[in-house]
Amino acid sequence: MAEPTSAIQSIQTFHTLVPATETPFSVMTSPSASCTLSLGEGSTPITLDADDNGVVRFHITADEVWQPTDLSLKYAAASGANVLHTLSLRDAAHTTGPVSPNEVTAAPVGTLRPALTGNPMALSNTELVAKGYPPRPNPTGSPNRYATWLQLVSEPYTAVNPRLVPRPQYSFGGVAAAPDAGKPLPDGAPGLTFNANNGTWSGAYLTNPIKQFYSIEATWVVPKILAEAPGLTYAAAAQWVGLDNSSTDLYQSGSDCEGTRSSGVTVTNYWVWTERLPFAPAAVPNMPIAPGDSMLVQIFVADQNGQTWFVNSNGTGGLTSKNTSVWIMVYNLTQKHSYWGTLPMAAQTLGGTKSTPFTGSTAEFIVERPSHNGTSAELAFFGTFRMQGCGWGDSNYGDTREFALPPDTSANPPSEGKLSYLNMVNGKDTLCLVSTAQDTATPSRQAIVFNWQRYT
Repeated sequence: MAEPTSAIQSIQTFHTLVPATETPFSVMTSPSASCTLSLGEGSTPITLDADDNGVVRFHITADEVWQPTDLSLKYAAASGANVLHTLSLRDAAHTTGPVSPNEVTAAPVGTLRPALTGNPMALSNTELVAKGYPPRPNPTGSPNRYATWLQLVSEPYTAVNPRLVPRPQYSFGGVAAAPDAGKPLPDGAPGLTFNANNGTWSGAYLTNPIKQFYSIEATWVVPKILAEAPGLTYAAAAQWVGLDNSSTDLYQSGSDCEGTRSSGVTVTNYWVWTERLPFAPAAVPNMPIAPGDSMLVQIFVADQNGQTWFVNSNGTGGLTSKNTSVWIMVYNLTQKHSYWGTLPMAAQTLGGTKSTPFTGSTAEFIVERPSHNGTSAELAFFGTFRMQGCGWGDSNYGDTREFALPPDTSANPPSEGKLSYLNMVNGKDTLCLVSTAQDTATPSRQAIVFNWQRYT
């Protein structure tokens, strides 16, 4: 007889922690399960989405001085039973009985795509995409993008199962208003570059293309975050790039780093997401990321085969109606995983909510404190964070020219578009200051340097 859905299965495992060390955890649950992770009374629960094998991943850090505590992980098993998995956390001195491993072994969920061999120019973009390779940029007009592409196709990657899970309790890019005028730099911060402020965003914000911004890309290393301020139970920092910027028209993708804290223990979750406003963001549960992983995010306009069409035969002059989708490609360059997905350029209605069509009017390179359960999260501590490989395309020039960020907005403004560098300023509190530096990976480009300041 089948077990009733109201039944509760209890599991308890024991784990050891080294104080002041972020320890990775992975737990086997149920395939594609939605899990709730809670850490003691007063902490903020976080949502974890199991991959197709049933694995959820997170990290735990205990203070130098802490007390043994329990973590609860709740989910529905394949049988329909509700499962309560208690992870009892101890240090070596307090551990009695058998200790479970902190991580399970599970292969990535996806299809291995081999390295491209032979002449890299031999296949058309349509043929490349059909074989699982990204479309090829123009080697002459976009040499940096081509170099990135050549590196990607020259190594095998696992194309992860592209299953998405809506996360309605989160929102990224929720502040669509134009940036405020900049305020004077605080004392002790010489050389930082910015000319505008925003309450939840920091980074680079571009407007006024000649035609449309049709592509954007950046790389970054997933930062290790902490949520360690006294009395703080939840904090987050999201890193993303996007095209367009309104409450009904914004295409974006990136990583989110969130932490919940109680009783001297912090649990952190690092995950990949995509979002098209005004709809809820979606997690990519089959693409795990961890602090120190190098990521690449590319967003561009194309047809169903990944081919971008322009008015003129030489690939310039603006976009044509043959382009129907906004493509999102996310790569974990460290673990050699890739995710591809598409969103329609046309207006869309889902559940009574309607978007507006793609315009290509703005482009963004952002670190944000996202909204969680309707409230802007505190900005999690990340120290200094760099976003590199920052480039974009204006459809007026198509694939014949690529653009990169200048070191500031006055001495060397961008040839096309209006640029603002944003500091994150919430009322009187400065949360994140932005500067620029030469890109170590691509010397012809500028990196954006994000300098965390303080909790509100």
